[in-house]
Amino acid sequence: MTKLTCRKGSQRRIYCYELQRYVTLTEIGDYWDHGAQVTIVSKYDGTDLTAASLLRLLAQRVESGLLEVSEARLRELGRVA
Repeated sequence: MTKLTCRKGSQRRIYCYELQRYVTLTEIGDYWDHGAQVTIVSKYDGTDLTAASLLRLLAQRVESGLLEVSEARLRELGRVA
């Protein structure tokens, strides 16, 4: 399995250590779709931003029509235990 470790800095720029270059969230999504283990951390304090970044990617896909998510599924995902 491919592993991507990325650092997110200012202006939404994401640097991927394995690729040794800046990447877009869409590029990260392509790797994620193919089974890569993705980790995104803050450049400033090391906070794990993976979940928030992947949720942003999913939202972009829904907005562009590439992904359909039912309202019931969204409610299920948003429910707090």
